[in-house]
Amino acid sequence: MHESDAEKENRAEKEDDNDASTEGRSDEVKGRGDVRDIAEMDKRVGELEKIIGSSNTALDEMSPLPPPLLPLLTRLNTQFTLLTQPRHIDNISRRLKLLLSDLDRLSSSNGQHQGSGQRRQTGVHPGSSAHPGSPVVPTPPQPTTHQEQLAPILTRLAPLLPHIPHILTRLRTLSMLHTNAAAFQSSIEGLEEEQRKVRAALVELESAVEGVEQSLKDNENVVRNNVKDLEERVDSVWKRVEELKLNQD
Repeated sequence: MHESDAEKENRAEKEDDNDASTEGRSDEVKGRGDVRDIAEMDKRVGELEKIIGSSNTALDEMSPLPPPLLPLLTRLNTQFTLLTQPRHIDNISRRLKLLLSDLDRLSSSNGQHQGSGQRRQTGVHPGSSAHPGSPVVPTPPQPTTHQEQLAPILTRLAPLLPHIPHILTRLRTLSMLHTNAAAFQSSIEGLEEEQRKVRAALVELESAVEGVEQSLKDNENVVRNNVKDLEERVDSVWKRVEELKLNQD
């Protein structure tokens, strides 16, 4: 029996519905994969922000956005490059030593001024009459030249004070690395010097071998010439002997 037109149309509609549902499921699976990739990327970016320290600020409508990651990474790379160069490390070490000595002098001078101020507060001037209940006005310490010089330096270094211990630890580590590198460099230089000596000895030995070979060739030529002359003389002697025999006969 032949199928009617209505049955053919129904079957075609079912096939179209199956194709549409298959395409919908594939699009849904693809969309889920994209969402999963985006979530994984967001997670990795969040971990990177935690490592760098740019995600400490709470985001709301009033707080500004955190700085972008690329400039932070560039700045960290620049700072790390500066800290790994020996000349910058030496400059930082010298400045830190000067700063520590200045801070020691400042603390000692502050201690002296505090001690003198306490003595002024507890003592009474000889020519004045002490009234009970009258407050004693302390004499403010006069700023010294070192304090005036250190005030702007301390103002500039105040934001960097939390990083100084890490910098010192890094400098100690780099100092050990540079010491080991210097020892390794001296060892390499010693090996290069030994290699130059060996090459010079090989050149001298090669020249000596060439001289011996040349002398052997010269001696070989001399021996050949001598043998040739001796053969010629022997031939001449035999010829004379034969001539003498013929003459006697």
